[in-house]
Amino acid sequence: MKNKIKWLSALALSTILLYSCTDNEPINKIATPAAGSFKIASSDSVLLLSLTDAGTHSAATLQWDSLVYGISTPVTFTIQMDSLNGDFSTPIEEEIATGLYKFSYTDSVLNKRVRKLKLKPTIEGQIKVRVKANLSFSSYPVYSNAVVLKVTPFLPPPVPMAYIYISGIDDDWTQPFKRPLVQKGGAGDYEGYYTVNFCSWNWQIRPKINTWDYFGFVSTTGLSGTLSGLNTGTANHAADFPVMPGYYRYNVNLEDKTYTITQITSFCVTGDFNSWSLTANPMTYDATTKIWSANCDISAIGSGMQIIGNGNWSFKYGDDGDENFSGELNYGGANIKPTSTGTKTVRMNLSNPEKYTYTIQ
Repeated sequence: MKNKIKWLSALALSTILLYSCTDNEPINKIATPAAGSFKIASSDSVLLLSLTDAGTHSAATLQWDSLVYGISTPVTFTIQMDSLNGDFSTPIEEEIATGLYKFSYTDSVLNKRVRKLKLKPTIEGQIKVRVKANLSFSSYPVYSNAVVLKVTPFLPPPVPMAYIYISGIDDDWTQPFKRPLVQKGGAGDYEGYYTVNFCSWNWQIRPKINTWDYFGFVSTTGLSGTLSGLNTGTANHAADFPVMPGYYRYNVNLEDKTYTITQITSFCVTGDFNSWSLTANPMTYDATTKIWSANCDISAIGSGMQIIGNGNWSFKYGDDGDENFSGELNYGGANIKPTSTGTKTVRMNLSNPEKYTYTIQ
């Protein structure tokens, strides 16, 4: 209903602007300016970003012309960024407050934006920037020229790792606990991959490496459920289900007090080289080295490849480009790009929850 009212309001406004009440003669008409009729400029085209005073130092200021559509209505502006070879189909966008015709980026903010565009830290790269103008009540987008900026990002300081631990009959409850889950993604979200060798009806989630404190189970449904607050003391807390022998991905969120344990039945390598098949290149697991691997005949690189878990496209790993570009895997990450074609062995290591890695050799 709200969309219908908004559409009718826009139609009524357009009708009032196009015709008078007495003689139906046009008195004012929306004139969509030609694309490129307004210009954007940057205070500097070569930017060396620095960690020093990154949150306050102005890296660059973008400024653009005002735009006239022929009627008196607010015009909104959106800054769009893309890689040098991008087409702005999926840009990084910055909404600008109505009535402003310039915007400044601090080193810190711009560093985050260009790293999303895959610029490597300490190495000069190039991006394109333009501005989209639009009427506030309808869709009449107009785009400025695109300016090219040369940007050298900085390497941000490492984020301190946060850990919790799982323990059970597999490690005979030995302290210090040897199976950490590492905080990943949002606050309080922990993850890790581990093999279960024994059927365990009694396992626990510990906040520290050498404490008997634990988070208790409130409810369980299969291999997922909710947790209580932190319990202190030495008493064990039996789970309501067994974790059968197998290879599992553990996810615990201490913010919403939930957990999910996913049994891993398969990983495969898929990409342009095998027409994105989920069966052509299965990976095998070596329990001794804790490495998943698959031999692949990479006849074409194309748009790259992904590693898919359990035959589920939503359970995928790619490479978003970590700070050192050292082959770190990211859950839901961008396509991995081999550097050459040929017969290759793709290896994946999920044994260190601090950093999942891959190699293509």
